[in-house]
Amino acid sequence: MDSSQSPPVSRGDAREVTREKLETVLKSFHKTRNPDVDPVLEVKPALENIERAHLSADDLAVPWVPALYYAKYDAGKESMLVLENMCPRGYEVEDFNKGLSYGQAKSALVAIANFHAASLALEVKEGKPLQERFPFLYSVEQAVTCFAHLVERLLPTTLGFFESRKDRQEVRDGLQRFLNGKDIKLALREALTPSGKLNTLLHYDFWCNNLLVRSDGDATHSCIVDWQMLAYGLPALDVSLMIWSSLTPSVRRQYGQALRSDYWTALTSRLAKFGIDLGTLGYGREDFDAEFRAADLVSGLIMLGSTDIASGFADREERHVEIIADLVREGIYS
Repeated sequence: MDSSQSPPVSRGDAREVTREKLETVLKSFHKTRNPDVDPVLEVKPALENIERAHLSADDLAVPWVPALYYAKYDAGKESMLVLENMCPRGYEVEDFNKGLSYGQAKSALVAIANFHAASLALEVKEGKPLQERFPFLYSVEQAVTCFAHLVERLLPTTLGFFESRKDRQEVRDGLQRFLNGKDIKLALREALTPSGKLNTLLHYDFWCNNLLVRSDGDATHSCIVDWQMLAYGLPALDVSLMIWSSLTPSVRRQYGQALRSDYWTALTSRLAKFGIDLGTLGYGREDFDAEFRAADLVSGLIMLGSTDIASGFADREERHVEIIADLVREGIYS
């Protein structure tokens, strides 16, 4: 992936993932961080090892990420990443325009919960902080710079949506009050800083276009791709972005709280198979729920910076306006 492109969270449907692209397993990419290490090369094998050591074959039957067959990095040259072709197994990218159904979103959160659980198990079982083990992780300051750039670049367009919508004037006024009284970079830094209670590895760009989804009768499974922004922090950050970015407002309003519970159940169930009880680590459901204040603010700012995904398409623009309006009504922008 060319690092001169706009940040991953703003690419949207512009990259229009097709079946042909999914079936191409050779992928060129440039380093945007440590030139000697790619996250996929070190993190995935480490998590797979800890899973194989503690989980059963049944637990591992559904992958949360495609198999990595080969990777090669040449400084200043083209590099290759060879991943499993998931299409023959029935995995496809869902249409962003439709948004994920409740079942699809639940499967996505189960997949990210399995990833989060493996990363926490690696840290607990081996006793080495993940930030020390993987020093190339996307830093808080990198994320602040990236997300603040998105907001600053597209905020005028977002406000322009509401300028012509007299029926949404209270939304624009709420946004303006928030922006007038808030230092965006400081707000992002506070929200993205790892907590003193519980942190995991994070995907950091967890939305529907970075998912491959398979429906098999009544069962739905998801596999996660595009790990360039791998980071460390509050697991609620991944959960929140998926819910706000990838569901239609009506689905989110109906199932948003249920999806948080689905994630929590998946996380605690998976950790139990590693022999880990979050209660013994001093972390409970109330802590997880409390972290959504910060996580939803980050998601809300990313939504402000993702207007280009909607621009020029009436249905998408209306969906985007509805999301921003919900964020204002729910007091996220305050």
